[in-house]
Amino acid sequence: MPANINSMLYVGETPWHGLGRDMTLDPPKTAAEIIAGAELGWTTNYENMKTDIHGNVPGWNAIYREDNQEILGVIHKTKPILVQNTDTFNAVEHMIGNQLDVETAASLGRGETVFGCFKIREQYRLLDDDLDHYFVIVNDHLKADGKVTVLNTPVRVVCQNTLSEALSTSLYKLRVPITADITINSQLALNLINSVDSAITSLKKRAENMVMKKVDKSYIEKLLDILFPYQIADGQLLSTKANENNFVIRDTFLTQCMDADNLANYRGTQWQIFNALTDFTQHYHKSADKAYDISYRMGILPGVKSSTETSKVITFLNVADDLAA
Repeated sequence: MPANINSMLYVGETPWHGLGRDMTLDPPKTAAEIIAGAELGWTTNYENMKTDIHGNVPGWNAIYREDNQEILGVIHKTKPILVQNTDTFNAVEHMIGNQLDVETAASLGRGETVFGCFKIREQYRLLDDDLDHYFVIVNDHLKADGKVTVLNTPVRVVCQNTLSEALSTSLYKLRVPITADITINSQLALNLINSVDSAITSLKKRAENMVMKKVDKSYIEKLLDILFPYQIADGQLLSTKANENNFVIRDTFLTQCMDADNLANYRGTQWQIFNALTDFTQHYHKSADKAYDISYRMGILPGVKSSTETSKVITFLNVADDLAA
């Protein structure tokens, strides 16, 4: 399957040119239905690495799928603690159809990364916007530490931009131990739901603070020089392809993102800039292929991995108040 998707199910809007199995008419209600719908019924195991000369290689193991024996990767860990796909979704099974709805479940690459996206049924309010909240549960089989990553992902309904960058790491990203014990996992899942209130409260405080802080043209020009710097020599702007591209990038950011109609109520504030940057990093890509590469889309979620896209938002948050000085 293209776009780096190994297998996938989705409920609702068709993603990525219709890739995956559409379960909108009969959404999964159990972990077993998620596993079957997204074709995740395989398990992983590991084997100690060996060479013909040295025999066993201490501390190095190959993680592989037991259904097709395909190696997912090699890790330096004496005794990997594997989290199986079934256990990943069993952890939230009792909340599906009650507090959570399934949006997407998929495996990426050869299956080294498995994730599920769940929408919390309660809708929230942030300033003048409606806010949906999602859990993204990521099982990285190559971490092999007995845990999964859970990402708190608040989304502005009006533009479908995630606002996780405005949360502290401890609020948007949690590493959660998973076991085959459903009772233990159920309690962990409840704790995750409780963490949503903390995340939403923190996001509201940050938004209220940023919407009160005004910015002017000089502020924005200084920020552009930090985020999208031109190549300059001896005080002169160089005539380079990079500078030509940068001009287009700046213009796109200012005209398509900063001037977006859905930011009309926040014009001239730090909150306008923050939302414009999240829009720019999530919806404007150097290559059209990026918009449909699910690994790339997962990668720009804060907490999944470092990316130059999200780093621009983080850079702004770090310098936002200093630029006003």
